[in-house]
This record gives sequence, C-alpha cells and structure tokens, in this order.
Amino acid sequence: MRFWILCASAALSLTLLSACSSTHGQPPKGSEPVAPNQVLEFPVLYAENCAGCHGAQGRGGAAISLADPVYLAIVDEGTIRKVTANGVRGTAMPAFAESAGGMLTDKQIDVITKGIFSHWTRPGILDGSNPPSYTAKTAGNAEHGEVVYGAYCASCHGRNGTGGHKGSSITNDSFLALISNQGLRTAHPTGAETFPANPCQIRKSRMSSPGSRRTECRAPGSLIPLRITRNTRSLDMSTKPVIVPSTDATISRRSFFMKLGILFNGLAALVLAAPIARFLLSSVTRGRAGGYLSWVPLGPVNEFPEGETRLATFRNPYVMPTDGKTADTACWVRRIEGDQFQVFAINCAHLGCPVRWFAQSGLFMCPCHGGAYYRDGSRASGPPERGLFEYPYKVNGGLLTIEAGELPTPGAPTAALSTEKPPCA
Repeated sequence: MRFWILCASAALSLTLLSACSSTHGQPPKGSEPVAPNQVLEFPVLYAENCAGCHGAQGRGGAAISLADPVYLAIVDEGTIRKVTANGVRGTAMPAFAESAGGMLTDKQIDVITKGIFSHWTRPGILDGSNPPSYTAKTAGNAEHGEVVYGAYCASCHGRNGTGGHKGSSITNDSFLALISNQGLRTAHPTGAETFPANPCQIRKSRMSSPGSRRTECRAPGSLIPLRITRNTRSLDMSTKPVIVPSTDATISRRSFFMKLGILFNGLAALVLAAPIARFLLSSVTRGRAGGYLSWVPLGPVNEFPEGETRLATFRNPYVMPTDGKTADTACWVRRIEGDQFQVFAINCAHLGCPVRWFAQSGLFMCPCHGGAYYRDGSRASGPPERGLFEYPYKVNGGLLTIEAGELPTPGAPTAALSTEKPPCA
C-alpha cells in the first residue's frame, strides 16, 4: 500500500514539474516588445511612416502614388532611398533617416526602399519605349512647352494656369510652395494616376476597351489625339500640335451651385442693404423734399381764449405707418391777445419730460425733476438752463398753424431763448 502511495506522489510531482516550462515570474519567449529601431518588416514600416501621405498599399493620398509601376520604372532605387532618408527641402516630405534628424536607421530605410520596388514594380512595363529620365538632363524648351500646354492642359487648368471648371489653378502660390520642380516633372511623364486627386483626362478618359495595352485619349480643345502605349509615355516637344479652341460649354455641378449661391447671396445682400441705405440717406432726401418741416393746424383761433394757456395736439407730419397713436404730439398754446400767440413744446428743456400748466400759479412745472417756467416760457427755477422751446406759428383765415416735424432744440433756428425774466406779478 505504501508503495502505491509513493508511486502516486512521484507521478504527481513529475506532472507539476513538467507543467512549468520556465521559472515563476519569468516572461515567456517572444513577449518582449521589439525596439522601434529593430523593426525590419516592410508592411509595418510603410504603414507607420509612409501610408499617411502615400496611402494604404501605396495607392496615393496627399502625396504621389508609390504603387504606380510606370513611376517605379522611371525612378531608380537610389533616388527613392535618398528622398526617404533626407526628405525634399521646401515640401511636405520630411527626412526619415537618423542621420538627417529622423527616426529610422539605415537598415530600415533600405527595407522601405527595397519593399516599394519588390511589392509594386511591374517588370517590362516600359520595354521597347523611350521614357524620359527621372531628372532633367538639359534645359527645357519654353516655347514648345507653351504650345503643348495650350493643347493638352489649358482646357482644364485655364489659358494662364489660373484654373477652370475642370481643373484647379497651377499658379496658386500655396500649391507651388508645397510642390517641388521634380514633383511637377514627375506628374507629366507618369500621368494623373500618380496623383489620384488630379482629374487630368490624359490617362483617365479611356476611348478603347479597358485593360488594353493601347489607350487613345483626346485632350479637350485639341484635334490631336494622345496615344498612350507602352512605348509612348511622353510627348515629343519638337512636334508643334495644332490648337483648336474648346467647344465644351458644359458647366459642372460645383460651378452651377457656386453661381447659384452667389446669386442668392447677392439678392440677400440687396434686401438687407436697401433699408440701411434708405436710413442713411433719409436725412438728405427728406430734408431736400421738406418732409420734416410742415405747417400743421392746431385749430380755429376762437378755441384759444385771450390770456389763457391750453393744451392742443397735432399729428406729426413726419410719421411712419407703424407709428399709430404715438405720432399724436401735444403742445401748450398761449394766446396773448388778438393774433399774438406762443406755442410751447410740451417737453422740458432739461431732459425732455412733459411739463404741466398750473393756471393758479401761472407756472409750467416739470413733475420729474422740479423744473419751473413762467407763463411766457422763460425759466423760473430748477435744473433747466433755459426756457421752453417754441414752435413758429402763423394765423391764416382764422386758423392757427405751427411749423412742426422736429422738436425744437437750442441749435435750431426756431428755438427762442428768453433772457428777460418778467416780473412775478
């Protein structure tokens, strides 16, 4: 019995020991994180350093497409490695090599360079052709370039390069500041597919069956077809094409909505500007037309007894349809004798509060701030520094009328300032 117990204990011990392949607390193999400078897998390096601009799988984005076999057939590995390591001065392409201030080692730069060519190169794509060199070997011919631009580019980018309804401006300062001369040169022999955002029709307007080795395109505004085959990727600048003005009168949806938006914005601005302009010019136009000042009647002369002061109202001649009852203005009429009157504005000369006439004391009193005026409108006491304002009046055919339309002020010619204080009797 004891023997079997010992055998069972030994078997259990061996089982437990075999279950532990490593020391307790020791991390297993492969769990250590790889240092960034030790990563040598092309998919990882490309995704972390290149895909943000050149797009996933090299299909292009903010920068050129690296998966274009035509582009890779023209450029060499040395150029790709140099650009990756040192960047391109004056553009958005930074330097990635540690020697130039980047984060990648020389081995990682080599992995990216070789990975681009091994993944996306298509051998023999330009066999039998005479492609241009990646970099310029000689100075270009500006006259021939102008002719070619007019034939194949002006219909989209505009006659002066300022853009059109099919293509953007290529003379924009921001665009030219972000692209190098080499970038512009690369876009021409490799075509629009190198720059996916470019709607250039040289390689996108296919007139033959898809997938064929020969594709014929016709640049708008020109009668010369550009035949793109494996052995014709660039134009012979010595050939002067015939330029025919474009008859394409179509308008894009974006241009249509832009013009429609400008039209509606113009109408809205006109609607908003009309009342503002009317308000700003109203003082001039109405002043010339005499709309502010008009003679308005207060009533027959016999309604105002001699030696008494009575309240009268009139309709302000400068009135808007929305003024309603607020256009009815009050005034105090004092008949001295015969056709001699004094018509006082109801407003106090202090702050414009309405004054009241007290016949018992023979005074005009302001109930707000204690201003007081004699029966002839001159100042008696209180805060006002002058007497009441008076309206010009006239009597015509037994009808008392006053010149109204604006409140008399000290600067107005109708404002009378009485300096002589009458006796208190």
